[in-house]
Amino acid sequence: MRKVFVAVLVLGLGACTRAIPITDTEGERVWMIECGAAVSFSVCHTRAQKMCPGGYATLSEDAGFNRKEVRVRCLPPKDTADQAPSALSSTTAPGAPKSAESRLRDLQSLFDKGLITEQEYETRRRSIIGAL
Repeated sequence: MRKVFVAVLVLGLGACTRAIPITDTEGERVWMIECGAAVSFSVCHTRAQKMCPGGYATLSEDAGFNRKEVRVRCLPPKDTADQAPSALSSTTAPGAPKSAESRLRDLQSLFDKGLITEQEYETRRRSIIGAL
């Protein structure tokens, strides 16, 4: 009976996860997700999905002796990302040089605030410049 209890305890603790908010080197908030060493990284990623409903970018994965650790940065909710281009384009007439300049400034601001990823920034930047 004691062996069964210990086995259940070890398996139960192995699946536990913990999410800790930390600050990265740029001052941005990221999540450090800790999981038991006996489980796969998918358990950590399931917890990351709960912490970041709008999605997340994986910054690192580390498998230590007694735990696994995944660091993630939450992405803005899809609603915010989808609304940003229309909000930027509605400020001035499309195609005008000032409009593109203003949109690029606004896009840079979104990126600086961590509301969009570098990939989203580059994609939108290319789109704005390509429309000139």
